[in-house]
Amino acid sequence: MIDLNKPEDFGANDVRIFNDGSTGIVNNVALRIELKGPEDKDNSPDYKLYAKDSKGEVNEGYYYQDDENASGWKKYQGQRLIRLAKGVLGNDYVFPAFESPKAALDGVMKLIAPVLQKTPFNVVVTYGTTKKPSQYLGFKPFGRFLENVELYPKTMLTTDIRYDQLTRPQPKAEEDIKDEIETSMAATEDGGEAPSWLSDDN
Repeated sequence: MIDLNKPEDFGANDVRIFNDGSTGIVNNVALRIELKGPEDKDNSPDYKLYAKDSKGEVNEGYYYQDDENASGWKKYQGQRLIRLAKGVLGNDYVFPAFESPKAALDGVMKLIAPVLQKTPFNVVVTYGTTKKPSQYLGFKPFGRFLENVELYPKTMLTTDIRYDQLTRPQPKAEEDIKDEIETSMAATEDGGEAPSWLSDDN
């Protein structure tokens, strides 16, 4: 006999969300790095950084970059690797020279991976930024976002309501999405730009 009136029998109460879905500073979590494997899809990140607490996990992906002069490398991933490494290894860590963005990504991950297994970390999680909010909880996209508890006994992590999206944005209603699509179609036909949420970058 199957009783669908008892959702607990089907794991409905086993949903686990990192920090109960709340934003802000989360203390004493475990971090780990996972390398892309042969079973992963071709467009999967080359590395993933995971944070895990007693409730669940969040992660972010890192992709190999080819051009050291590209804005995606200089304005985001290069800075992100600096924040990541210094959060793990300390503000005074001096990097070796890397020959390419790919070598830098591989090098930083190899440097931090052994340390992640030895100590807890504090992290900051948000729903993206106020300019580009997300439906999903993740690491704070810009600025200092994690720190080694042993190196930073007094936390230096912060949030800023001007930039950090600290509440989960409401999903767009179907009618709102339809109106935006129709508006964007008209705009692009006239040579305008589609709204950012329709961009391939999202």
